[in-house]
Amino acid sequence: MALQPGKLLIASPKLIDPNFHRTVILCFQSNPEGAAGLVLNRPTPVGVSEIWENVSTKTCPLTQPIYWGGPVEGPLMVLHSRLMLAEISLLPCVLFSVDREHLVTIVEEAKEPIRLFSGYSGWGPGQLDNEILEGSWLVADTHESFVFSDPETQWKRACESFGEEVLFKGQPIRPPSDPLLN
Repeated sequence: MALQPGKLLIASPKLIDPNFHRTVILCFQSNPEGAAGLVLNRPTPVGVSEIWENVSTKTCPLTQPIYWGGPVEGPLMVLHSRLMLAEISLLPCVLFSVDREHLVTIVEEAKEPIRLFSGYSGWGPGQLDNEILEGSWLVADTHESFVFSDPETQWKRACESFGEEVLFKGQPIRPPSDPLLN
């Protein structure tokens, strides 16, 4: 398997599944039983503070949104940089936690960077390998500044690192039907 925790999955332009169209996913688990990751570039309209009363009795100092991590339901998950509160180290200064006590401490202390996720993206044995071979996903290295960067530009910036010849390999480039878009 080409994918390891800490790697990015970048949806290729030919991936039309609405769940993953133009997404960037950070892998947090990859083994013979499958893979799992978090969509980095899908903030929801719901703020962390709006749901915090379901998690803790203390006031939430965060004003940021919760991110949609993928279509698989799960507990709240967080990417952060607090080593003592991490269950998985994905990259230097990009750590993963799902433990409730860790999550509460991370949010209440509000030491940036922090990004909370609801749901995750998951694949069964061999499923993701096949999707990568089909060209649905591009695999890339990343770094902390990209993981916590502006979600509006993440997919485009990730794709630009591959170049058009890789992104559109094997696909005819068709002009848009509206000539004003040329």
